[in-house]
Amino acid sequence: MDTKVIIPSPVFGRHAQFIHDALGTFGIPVNKMPSNEDLLHELVCKNLYIPTTNIAGLEVNGNVGQLWSQHEKITRRVANAVLDIQSWLIGREID
Repeated sequence: MDTKVIIPSPVFGRHAQFIHDALGTFGIPVNKMPSNEDLLHELVCKNLYIPTTNIAGLEVNGNVGQLWSQHEKITRRVANAVLDIQSWLIGREID
């Protein structure tokens, strides 16, 4: 399956180098994080971007550039809902 990488995959932990190397063989960029907290932040960011652009894009039939230039209101509403879900999943508020 082809991949379309928008944001590198964050990894952390004792197997981070292994995952970095394995995904690198497929040309998938990986960022090794210095701490679990950094990993959590990066995963929330990635999980914010992907569902927001997919859901809002389906609603308005537009690409990422159009979402912000022509449909910012709905894009922000979707993003806020995604952040609410992410906050619930990690058990704390997200700024």
